[in-house]
Amino acid sequence: MSAPAEICDSCGKTITDEELETGLAISVLGRSYCPGCKDQAVKDISIEDLAAPASRPKLPVKPAAPAPAPKAPVKPYAETIKAEPQKALKPAALSQTPRRGQPPAVRQASTRKGPNPAALAVAGVGILAAVFIVLLASRGGSKGPTKNGDPPPETGPKTGPVDPAAARLAKAEKAYTRVSTLAQRAGSGLEEVLAAVEGARADCAGTPFEARLEEIRAQKAKEKEGGEAAKRLNPVIDELRAGVAADGTFSRFAELSDKFQKARELALAGAPDRIPEISQLRQDYVGRYEKRAEPFASDIETGAKILADERRYDDAIAKIETFPRELRLSAAWKSLEQLRQDIERRKRLFPPKK
Repeated sequence: MSAPAEICDSCGKTITDEELETGLAISVLGRSYCPGCKDQAVKDISIEDLAAPASRPKLPVKPAAPAPAPKAPVKPYAETIKAEPQKALKPAALSQTPRRGQPPAVRQASTRKGPNPAALAVAGVGILAAVFIVLLASRGGSKGPTKNGDPPPETGPKTGPVDPAAARLAKAEKAYTRVSTLAQRAGSGLEEVLAAVEGARADCAGTPFEARLEEIRAQKAKEKEGGEAAKRLNPVIDELRAGVAADGTFSRFAELSDKFQKARELALAGAPDRIPEISQLRQDYVGRYEKRAEPFASDIETGAKILADERRYDDAIAKIETFPRELRLSAAWKSLEQLRQDIERRKRLFPPKK
């Protein structure tokens, strides 16, 4: 009598021997599944179910579909060998050499001799492992959430905790390097570099790079000030040349002396190479000024001394006061001032005769 046909425990469809032998249908844990229900059944079976199939109660079987028509009786094996030896050997060959893609454990579990718990466990583990590998490959190796509902841990090289101080120092170094590179690059404008310095202040604050950033700022600020000073220097020098040439009586000597000082300060800030030019112009102007004052000083000094010797101290001081006022910034005037102080002292010591 032929063995009864297998019925799918999920949908109730009939499972043929060929489907079991080729692996299209499976029989695991005492239950059979057709090709349409096999994938979902494998997903629902857990490792725990496979590890202890004997202790696991068998799930209720769905009502079977109407019984199929009875198959033709199977000839005894001995008669089959005599009648068709090649056909009789085929199942044995298949049992020894499984088809490609068909797990041997599944074919052994699908025989008619009854389920073997150990064989079923091995077959189930192999099937689940193969399914899991396929699923992982189809999903690109991604992992789902854990049993607790937490997201899966990120893969990749494990790193230790980030040190905030080290991260801040690295950020400061990066900001400083960006400004330093810009400052050293040919063609970078002063305003561009100074703006970059201001943008990096917050990142460098409180780090060793703060002082180095300030050095760049101070240097560029000085260069900027020097450039502006050089621009203002040219009109000042032009004005000095015109004023010196026109001041024959030295009536503007005090005014032009202040301008010479301003020109020197601007040259020191932005054009030090023009300092000799300014110094030579001033030296020529002052030389002519002193030369103009010397004759007045010599004549007044001689007359004041004679009057002082005669104890006419007031007349001697009055003589000194005749020195031109526009020349009183000269060295000759300073000499006359010393003479006047000496006459006033002699007046106190040796009063004039009444």
